[in-house]
Amino acid sequence: MFTKPFEEATAYVVMRSISLALKSCHRNRILHLDLKEANVLITYEKMNEKLYECGQVPVAFVLADFGVSKDLTMTKPSELVTYHRGTLKYMSPEQNIMAPVKDVFKVEVFQLGVILFRLIYKAYPFQQSSHEDSEARNPNFIEDFEKSSRNSHRVKGSESLKFILKRMLAYRQEDRMTLDEVIASDWFYEQKTKLYRDIDVQQRTNKQLM
Repeated sequence: MFTKPFEEATAYVVMRSISLALKSCHRNRILHLDLKEANVLITYEKMNEKLYECGQVPVAFVLADFGVSKDLTMTKPSELVTYHRGTLKYMSPEQNIMAPVKDVFKVEVFQLGVILFRLIYKAYPFQQSSHEDSEARNPNFIEDFEKSSRNSHRVKGSESLKFILKRMLAYRQEDRMTLDEVIASDWFYEQKTKLYRDIDVQQRTNKQLM
């Protein structure tokens, strides 16, 4: 999805659309289990060109490829934890080691966090799997990444962005945000406000997405 790092407001437009789609899936007890940029499609949506939170761009982002998804109405939660499915670099630690999962939906919050990280930095948050890479347990992994050679685009994220990423990519599930907390986060609110008030941000977002 695109080749250059997104500004935070542009990444918000994409994340808002994906998050709402994922929330609808969860409401219907569906787990996608393979969230990544390649499984996010862009569609034409004329009404969005009137909405500030959509960047006033007539596109929408939708989830695709439900090939490894799970219908929780047909599956016992205890059965799910035996599945090691999805794409390795996007898998949560508990997926990687097939550990017991207390909140199955937080698995996808982790995957969503990897997508957000890649939209902003054009890199993976961890070089190895989230279970094997020691940086996954480092509370300052984003600050360390920004100082490293891996941050080839020299991106510096806002404090609210770093906070939400750390919570979405938390190693322990109990420390990880819920999807509702992501949507209600300060970062979401700040980016929505920028798109509403700042014409320059609106124009740059439009240019990045069109």
